[in-house]
Amino acid sequence: MTAAIPSTLLIHSVTWIVPSTSTDTYGNTVYSYGSGTTITGRVQQDSGAEPLSDGRDPLEYRWTLFTNQEGIAGRDRIVFGSLTFEVEGPPSPQYGAAAFHHGEIAMRKVAG
Repeated sequence: MTAAIPSTLLIHSVTWIVPSTSTDTYGNTVYSYGSGTTITGRVQQDSGAEPLSDGRDPLEYRWTLFTNQEGIAGRDRIVFGSLTFEVEGPPSPQYGAAAFHHGEIAMRKVAG
């Protein structure tokens, strides 16, 4: 049996959406997000900032999803309540003595 975060600590249900891809008329990859799969995890806000650059939302926050779910990748989306996040880069897999234990996924808010 693989060690994992105890289910009592994974208090949030989130929707994990893997994008489908296509190519536009200019040869660029286009990502489309449809429905997803419900998984359990724990979502927490890690830090916040108020940059003053033009054209940006003045509030930026970093969020992390802790989950036992394997396979989450960059550009996937996570929906938590009314917030939609995009996975930033590859997740950080955490290992126990013998196998995968849990993933720590850095996210940025894209909607909500």
